[in-house]
Amino acid sequence: IATASDDNTSKIWDSQNGHNTLTLVGHEKMVHSVAFSPDGQQIATASHDKTAKVWNGQEEGNAQTLFGHRLFINSLSFSPDGKQIATASWDNTARVWDSESGQNLLTLTGHTEMVNSITFSLDGQRIATGSKDNTIKIWDSDTGQNTITILGNSGAIRSLAFSRDGQLIAAANQEDRNATIWHCETQKLILVIEHEFAVYGVDFSPNGKDIITTSEDRTARILDYKIAKHVRKLNGHQRAVRDAAFSPDGQFVATCSEDNTAKVWEALSGQ
Repeated sequence: IATASDDNTSKIWDSQNGHNTLTLVGHEKMVHSVAFSPDGQQIATASHDKTAKVWNGQEEGNAQTLFGHRLFINSLSFSPDGKQIATASWDNTARVWDSESGQNLLTLTGHTEMVNSITFSLDGQRIATGSKDNTIKIWDSDTGQNTITILGNSGAIRSLAFSRDGQLIAAANQEDRNATIWHCETQKLILVIEHEFAVYGVDFSPNGKDIITTSEDRTARILDYKIAKHVRKLNGHQRAVRDAAFSPDGQFVATCSEDNTAKVWEALSGQ
Protein backbone atom coordinates (compact mmCIF):
# COMPACT_ATOMS: atom_id res chain seq x y z
CA ILE A 1 0.00 0.00 0.00
CA ALA A 2 1.30 3.47 -0.84
CA THR A 3 0.39 6.56 1.21
CA ALA A 4 1.02 10.27 0.68
CA SER A 5 1.47 12.74 3.53
CA ASP A 6 1.78 16.38 4.59
CA ASP A 7 5.20 15.42 6.01
CA ASN A 8 6.62 15.65 2.42
CA THR A 9 7.04 11.90 2.08
CA SER A 10 5.34 8.89 0.59
CA LYS A 11 5.53 5.56 2.36
CA ILE A 12 5.16 1.99 1.12
CA TRP A 13 3.65 -0.57 3.48
CA ASP A 14 3.30 -4.33 3.51
CA SER A 15 -0.44 -4.87 3.19
CA GLN A 16 -0.33 -8.09 5.21
CA ASN A 17 1.50 -6.98 8.34
CA GLY A 18 1.40 -3.16 8.15
CA HIS A 19 5.17 -2.77 8.21
CA ASN A 20 6.67 0.34 6.56
CA THR A 21 8.99 -1.12 3.92
CA LEU A 22 10.11 2.07 2.18
CA THR A 23 9.98 5.85 2.62
CA LEU A 24 10.28 8.00 -0.50
CA VAL A 25 12.03 11.28 0.29
CA GLY A 26 12.58 14.00 -2.31
CA HIS A 27 9.63 16.36 -2.46
CA GLU A 28 10.06 19.79 -0.86
CA LYS A 29 6.43 20.17 0.20
CA MET A 30 3.46 17.97 1.11
CA VAL A 31 2.75 14.94 -1.08
CA HIS A 32 -0.89 15.06 -2.10
CA SER A 33 -1.30 11.95 -4.24
CA VAL A 34 0.44 8.64 -4.95
CA ALA A 35 -0.16 5.78 -7.38
CA PHE A 36 1.39 2.46 -8.35
CA SER A 37 1.88 1.69 -12.03
CA PRO A 38 -0.26 -1.25 -13.19
CA ASP A 39 2.76 -3.60 -13.16
CA GLY A 40 3.90 -2.38 -9.75
CA GLN A 41 7.34 -1.40 -11.02
CA GLN A 42 6.88 2.36 -10.72
CA ILE A 43 5.40 4.69 -8.13
CA ALA A 44 4.27 8.22 -8.99
CA THR A 45 3.87 11.01 -6.45
CA ALA A 46 2.35 14.49 -6.78
CA SER A 47 3.30 17.38 -4.53
CA HIS A 48 2.57 20.94 -3.56
CA ASP A 49 6.14 21.70 -4.68
CA LYS A 50 4.60 21.89 -8.22
CA THR A 51 6.24 18.66 -9.36
CA ALA A 52 5.40 15.01 -9.79
CA LYS A 53 8.00 12.30 -9.40
CA VAL A 54 8.21 8.84 -10.93
CA TRP A 55 10.12 6.38 -8.78
CA ASN A 56 11.52 3.51 -10.84
CA GLY A 57 11.47 0.42 -8.71
CA GLN A 58 11.03 0.63 -4.99
CA GLU A 59 14.35 2.34 -4.37
CA GLU A 60 14.60 5.56 -2.41
CA GLY A 61 16.17 8.42 -4.40
CA ASN A 62 15.70 6.80 -7.82
CA ALA A 63 13.14 9.28 -9.17
CA GLN A 64 12.42 11.22 -12.33
CA THR A 65 10.88 14.66 -11.79
CA LEU A 66 8.08 16.03 -13.99
CA PHE A 67 8.26 19.82 -14.34
CA GLY A 68 5.65 21.98 -16.04
CA HIS A 69 2.78 22.85 -13.72
CA ARG A 70 2.83 26.39 -12.33
CA LEU A 71 1.04 25.56 -9.05
CA PHE A 72 0.36 22.65 -6.67
CA ILE A 73 -0.34 19.21 -8.15
CA ASN A 74 -3.39 17.68 -6.46
CA SER A 75 -3.88 14.32 -8.14
CA LEU A 76 -2.34 11.85 -10.54
CA SER A 77 -3.21 8.62 -12.32
CA PHE A 78 -1.38 6.00 -14.38
CA SER A 79 -2.91 4.91 -17.67
CA PRO A 80 -3.98 1.24 -17.66
CA ASP A 81 -0.97 0.26 -19.82
CA GLY A 82 1.39 2.18 -17.54
CA LYS A 83 2.85 4.23 -20.39
CA GLN A 84 1.36 7.56 -19.34
CA ILE A 85 0.74 9.56 -16.18
CA ALA A 86 -1.95 12.23 -15.91
CA THR A 87 -1.65 15.05 -13.35
CA ALA A 88 -4.12 17.66 -12.09
CA SER A 89 -3.08 21.05 -10.75
CA TRP A 90 -4.17 24.25 -9.04
CA ASP A 91 -3.03 26.06 -12.22
CA ASN A 92 -6.45 25.06 -13.74
CA THR A 93 -4.86 22.52 -16.10
CA ALA A 94 -4.17 18.82 -16.33
CA ARG A 95 -1.19 17.30 -18.11
CA VAL A 96 -0.37 13.91 -19.61
CA TRP A 97 3.23 12.66 -19.45
CA ASP A 98 5.23 9.79 -20.88
CA SER A 99 5.97 7.70 -17.77
CA GLU A 100 9.35 6.53 -19.09
CA SER A 101 10.83 9.70 -20.59
CA GLY A 102 8.95 12.30 -18.55
CA GLN A 103 7.93 14.16 -21.72
CA ASN A 104 4.80 16.31 -21.47
CA LEU A 105 2.52 14.85 -24.14
CA LEU A 106 -0.70 16.84 -23.62
CA THR A 107 -1.94 19.85 -21.67
CA LEU A 108 -5.67 19.81 -20.96
CA THR A 109 -7.11 23.32 -20.69
CA GLY A 110 -10.71 24.38 -20.15
CA HIS A 111 -11.37 24.42 -16.42
CA THR A 112 -11.75 27.88 -14.89
CA GLU A 113 -10.65 26.87 -11.38
CA MET A 114 -8.13 24.46 -9.85
CA VAL A 115 -8.30 20.83 -10.97
CA ASN A 116 -8.59 18.58 -7.93
CA SER A 117 -8.84 15.09 -9.39
CA ILE A 118 -7.88 13.11 -12.48
CA THR A 119 -8.35 9.51 -13.56
CA PHE A 120 -8.13 7.29 -16.64
CA SER A 121 -10.95 5.03 -17.76
CA LEU A 122 -10.01 1.35 -17.59
CA ASP A 123 -9.79 1.09 -21.39
CA GLY A 124 -7.36 4.03 -21.39
CA GLN A 125 -9.32 5.94 -24.01
CA ARG A 126 -10.64 8.68 -21.75
CA ILE A 127 -9.44 10.91 -18.94
CA ALA A 128 -11.78 12.54 -16.44
CA THR A 129 -10.98 15.68 -14.46
CA GLY A 130 -12.88 17.26 -11.57
CA SER A 131 -12.49 20.90 -10.63
CA LYS A 132 -13.32 23.59 -8.12
CA ASP A 133 -15.36 25.14 -10.97
CA ASN A 134 -18.01 22.47 -10.11
CA THR A 135 -17.60 20.63 -13.42
CA ILE A 136 -16.44 17.20 -14.55
CA LYS A 137 -14.71 17.12 -17.92
CA ILE A 138 -13.98 14.00 -19.96
CA TRP A 139 -11.16 14.13 -22.49
CA ASP A 140 -9.93 11.96 -25.37
CA SER A 141 -6.63 10.59 -24.06
CA ASP A 142 -5.03 10.55 -27.52
CA THR A 143 -5.93 14.05 -28.71
CA GLY A 144 -6.62 15.92 -25.47
CA GLN A 145 -9.98 17.07 -26.83
CA ASN A 146 -12.72 17.78 -24.28
CA THR A 147 -15.58 15.53 -25.40
CA ILE A 148 -18.01 15.74 -22.43
CA THR A 149 -18.66 18.32 -19.72
CA ILE A 150 -20.96 17.46 -16.79
CA LEU A 151 -22.41 20.62 -15.26
CA GLY A 152 -24.87 19.40 -12.65
CA ASN A 153 -22.74 19.59 -9.51
CA SER A 154 -23.23 22.64 -7.30
CA GLY A 155 -19.96 22.30 -5.41
CA ALA A 156 -16.27 21.67 -6.01
CA ILE A 157 -15.32 18.19 -7.22
CA ARG A 158 -12.83 16.65 -4.80
CA SER A 159 -12.39 13.14 -6.27
CA LEU A 160 -13.45 11.09 -9.31
CA ALA A 161 -13.71 7.44 -10.32
CA PHE A 162 -14.86 5.69 -13.49
CA SER A 163 -16.99 2.58 -13.17
CA ARG A 164 -15.31 -0.57 -14.43
CA ASP A 165 -17.24 -0.51 -17.73
CA GLY A 166 -16.55 3.21 -18.20
CA GLN A 167 -20.22 4.11 -18.52
CA LEU A 168 -20.50 5.91 -15.17
CA ILE A 169 -18.43 8.52 -13.37
CA ALA A 170 -18.63 9.10 -9.61
CA ALA A 171 -17.71 12.41 -8.02
CA ALA A 172 -17.06 13.42 -4.41
CA ASN A 173 -18.49 16.86 -3.67
CA GLN A 174 -16.80 18.63 -0.80
CA GLU A 175 -19.24 21.52 -0.25
CA ASP A 176 -22.40 19.58 -1.15
CA ARG A 177 -21.65 16.84 1.42
CA ASN A 178 -22.47 14.12 -1.07
CA ALA A 179 -21.17 11.92 -3.83
CA THR A 180 -22.90 11.83 -7.20
CA ILE A 181 -22.93 9.18 -9.92
CA TRP A 182 -23.44 10.30 -13.53
CA HIS A 183 -23.93 8.54 -16.84
CA CYS A 184 -21.04 9.74 -18.97
CA GLU A 185 -22.72 9.86 -22.38
CA THR A 186 -26.08 11.30 -21.35
CA GLN A 187 -24.77 13.36 -18.39
CA LYS A 188 -27.78 12.07 -16.46
CA LEU A 189 -27.61 12.02 -12.66
CA ILE A 190 -27.99 8.40 -11.52
CA LEU A 191 -27.61 8.59 -7.74
CA VAL A 192 -26.79 10.95 -4.86
CA ILE A 193 -25.01 9.49 -1.80
CA GLU A 194 -25.27 11.78 1.22
CA HIS A 195 -22.94 12.23 4.17
CA GLU A 196 -23.26 14.49 7.22
CA PHE A 197 -20.19 16.53 6.26
CA ALA A 198 -17.89 17.12 3.28
CA VAL A 199 -17.18 14.12 1.01
CA TYR A 200 -13.55 13.75 -0.06
CA GLY A 201 -12.98 10.38 -1.74
CA VAL A 202 -14.76 7.91 -3.99
CA ASP A 203 -13.88 4.59 -5.65
CA PHE A 204 -15.71 1.79 -7.46
CA SER A 205 -15.15 -1.83 -6.43
CA PRO A 206 -13.57 -4.28 -8.89
CA ASN A 207 -16.79 -6.31 -9.01
CA GLY A 208 -18.61 -3.29 -10.43
CA LYS A 209 -21.35 -3.41 -7.79
CA ASP A 210 -20.17 -1.29 -4.90
CA ILE A 211 -18.88 2.22 -4.39
CA ILE A 212 -16.98 3.58 -1.39
CA THR A 213 -17.13 7.18 -0.20
CA THR A 214 -15.08 8.95 2.47
CA SER A 215 -16.04 11.97 4.51
CA GLU A 216 -15.23 14.61 7.07
CA ASP A 217 -17.77 12.80 9.27
CA ARG A 218 -14.93 10.32 10.09
CA THR A 219 -16.51 7.45 8.19
CA ALA A 220 -16.23 5.58 4.92
CA ARG A 221 -19.35 4.00 3.46
CA ILE A 222 -19.62 1.08 1.07
CA LEU A 223 -22.81 1.14 -0.98
CA ASP A 224 -24.38 -1.13 -3.57
CA TYR A 225 -25.13 1.77 -5.87
CA LYS A 226 -27.44 -0.22 -8.17
CA ILE A 227 -30.00 -0.68 -5.38
CA ALA A 228 -28.97 2.43 -3.39
CA LYS A 229 -28.53 0.49 -0.17
CA HIS A 230 -25.87 1.19 2.46
CA VAL A 231 -24.01 -2.05 2.95
CA ARG A 232 -21.26 -1.14 5.41
CA LYS A 233 -20.14 1.90 7.39
CA LEU A 234 -16.45 1.90 8.35
CA ASN A 235 -16.02 3.53 11.76
CA GLY A 236 -12.68 3.86 13.50
CA HIS A 237 -10.85 6.97 12.33
CA GLN A 238 -10.71 9.87 14.76
CA ARG A 239 -10.75 12.63 12.15
CA ALA A 240 -11.87 13.17 8.55
CA VAL A 241 -11.33 10.24 6.18
CA ARG A 242 -9.67 11.70 3.10
CA ASP A 243 -9.52 8.84 0.63
CA ALA A 244 -10.13 5.14 0.08
CA ALA A 245 -9.24 2.47 -2.45
CA PHE A 246 -10.26 -1.14 -3.03
CA SER A 247 -7.60 -3.82 -3.36
CA PRO A 248 -7.39 -5.26 -6.90
CA ASP A 249 -9.31 -8.39 -5.84
CA GLY A 250 -11.93 -6.32 -4.00
CA GLN A 251 -11.49 -8.17 -0.72
CA PHE A 252 -10.00 -5.24 1.19
CA VAL A 253 -10.35 -1.47 1.43
CA ALA A 254 -7.63 0.96 2.48
CA THR A 255 -8.55 4.32 4.02
CA CYS A 256 -6.43 7.31 4.98
CA SER A 257 -7.33 9.99 7.49
CA GLU A 258 -6.41 13.35 8.97
CA ASP A 259 -5.75 11.42 12.20
CA ASN A 260 -2.35 10.52 10.64
CA THR A 261 -3.25 6.87 10.11
CA ALA A 262 -4.21 4.58 7.28
CA LYS A 263 -6.37 1.53 7.93
CA VAL A 264 -7.05 -1.70 6.02
CA TRP A 265 -10.52 -3.21 6.29
CA GLU A 266 -12.22 -6.35 5.10
CA ALA A 267 -14.57 -5.07 2.41
CA LEU A 268 -17.23 -7.69 3.08
CA SER A 269 -17.48 -7.31 6.85
CA GLY A 270 -16.22 -3.75 7.29
CA GLN A 271 -13.92 -4.93 10.08
